[in-house]
Amino acid sequence: MAEADQLEQPVIPPADVDASSTPAADADPEARYRYDESKLIKVKGRVKRPSKPDEAERNIQIEMLKAEREKHSRRMDEIKEIIDSLRATRNGSNSATQEIVQRLRSLQQQFQTVLRQKQHIREELESVHRSLDELRSAQRALRDR
Repeated sequence: MAEADQLEQPVIPPADVDASSTPAADADPEARYRYDESKLIKVKGRVKRPSKPDEAERNIQIEMLKAEREKHSRRMDEIKEIIDSLRATRNGSNSATQEIVQRLRSLQQQFQTVLRQKQHIREELESVHRSLDELRSAQRALRDR
């Protein structure tokens, strides 16, 4: 009876065991057929055969997953449209944007024109200051003689 309660040790064919993974296999030829019994699942009696899955339930789950997939697919399409519209706007193909960009460019040109005028006036002012300094130094030179 004790022999019937013990589980039979399975025989592992030598081709299924990698010799490099068992270093003791060279020293002990029976070592390759040993295994850790704590990792075995011990079952009392016969193992029940799994029941066949319910097709109706499976079809319901498949339909739910298809609906969810379709919902996400529509959302991805919406996001792609938003991205495409932003890219089109960035490229300036929108008429309202083109008007704003043209106005911005004209204002930038006006700013550059005013900036150049200011620089020209500053240069004239500096030349006037230099000429005044020269006149003052000439006047001092005449006074010092």
